[in-house]
Amino acid sequence: MSSTPTTYVVRDEAQLAALMDVRYGGHLLVQFRGGATASEAARKLGEPAPRVTYHVRRLAALGLLIPADTGGRGRRLKPVADRFVVAPELRGLLRRDVVQPFLAALTDAFLAAAELDLSEHLPEGLLYDLRPGAMRTSTQPSSPPHSPRALVRMVRLTPATFERACEQAWEVFSAVAEADPDAPGARYFTLSLLGFPGTMLPLASTERSTHVE
Repeated sequence: MSSTPTTYVVRDEAQLAALMDVRYGGHLLVQFRGGATASEAARKLGEPAPRVTYHVRRLAALGLLIPADTGGRGRRLKPVADRFVVAPELRGLLRRDVVQPFLAALTDAFLAAAELDLSEHLPEGLLYDLRPGAMRTSTQPSSPPHSPRALVRMVRLTPATFERACEQAWEVFSAVAEADPDAPGARYFTLSLLGFPGTMLPLASTERSTHVE
């Protein structure tokens, strides 16, 4: 039976900034689950050890990484908790200092990957395939399975169904991430789950009135 997850409340702006660093925040912290050294984390990330060690020291100085009593050689560290939540007094910083920089970095990375891939692998210039199951029945033999893709769908759901869909999608992401990271040919991919109430499009007056009610 799994133990109850521990929770850490982030009340310091420096901690929040460090955790939300796109490259060396939570992405680095997760490499220390179960205990690891900075050099082990660097190998997992494929990053130079001195660079990773610098950021590890910063996370440790902020109290986000603590000594791990797991044995082994070297200075082994682990995250201070399993879950990190933001204190109410810091939530006003999320939009300016966290959400916007995060989305900008995600957008830039996606566009860079798409720019490298589109001209070589997508000669048809496909924008939409509206068929159910089109992801599984692609008719583009020249499109490799690792092509960048943006999948967006706006649907009418109950709040409970929305929450359940997000949880199930994240469980799939997590299961895939743990499957076989050291398999031959394995490389880094980014899977992003972004969901929110409303739509990106202007709503008709009848739709707006339905939401207001």
